[in-house]
Amino acid sequence: MKHRTITHHPLARAAVVTAAIAAAAAVMPAAAATPGGWETNHNEWGDVTEDFCDVPGLTVRDEGSGDSRERTVLRDGLPYFEGHSVDTDVFTNLATGEFVTFVDQRNDRFTHVTDNGDGTYTARYLASGVNVAYDQAGNIIDRGAGSVSVDATFDNGGTPSDPSDDEGPLDIQFLRSSGRDIDFCAVLIAAIG
Repeated sequence: MKHRTITHHPLARAAVVTAAIAAAAAVMPAAAATPGGWETNHNEWGDVTEDFCDVPGLTVRDEGSGDSRERTVLRDGLPYFEGHSVDTDVFTNLATGEFVTFVDQRNDRFTHVTDNGDGTYTARYLASGVNVAYDQAGNIIDRGAGSVSVDATFDNGGTPSDPSDDEGPLDIQFLRSSGRDIDFCAVLIAAIG
């Protein structure tokens, strides 16, 4: 499973939360096979984009990798997900060879789960993350950090204590967000554009 922050910001609010909750739901069946056991994942990706960050003529190669571990444990018969991930992306200007490295670290978990009594449960989901940008000499050129909290509702598949058949999220209610995101394009263009 790839736990990549597709927007290159650790907490780019809606996109990251939706993707992370969907990833949490996807790992529940595997984690349920060994209750409380950690599932580890490693992924690699890469692509080339022309006119990167809407800059005409800027062609950038993104090469990245991510490592994560997730698990679901049962508490009072309800699933509690938790996960940790580190993603590293290297963005290289193909015309000059200059590059910037972004490292995203995220911790996410269900902090409270409520059985709604109608075949669904609502999980309070908290994600916190740190994003650091490095120039090609290894110097930190920007840093962001923050957190976001939502309530996400899932269908329990008729078996509240077996997350392997859960579906969702059916609904997401944003509660709060805080912190500072890196202005990805501004940092990248200043360093390699």
